[in-house]
Amino acid sequence: MSHPKGAEIISNSIAKNIFKELKDGVKVLNTNIPESILKRAGLFQEQYVKPLVQDIGQQGMKSGEDGNEQNNSRGRAR
Repeated sequence: MSHPKGAEIISNSIAKNIFKELKDGVKVLNTNIPESILKRAGLFQEQYVKPLVQDIGQQGMKSGEDGNEQNNSRGRAR
């Protein structure tokens, strides 16, 4: 993931090598792949187990917050 094109490389590999094997209820069991990469590869939620790692776009945020909520709360005096 530290490679500049890491997410692209992983999603392309999943799409090319794994996607065709996901039939008859077979799922990706690796929980270390962020959900955004699995979706980018063309997988549906029923084709993978919910990842335990934080999604790429959500790094550094508290759970349950999106970027707008986090930015809006900064600098407010109450």
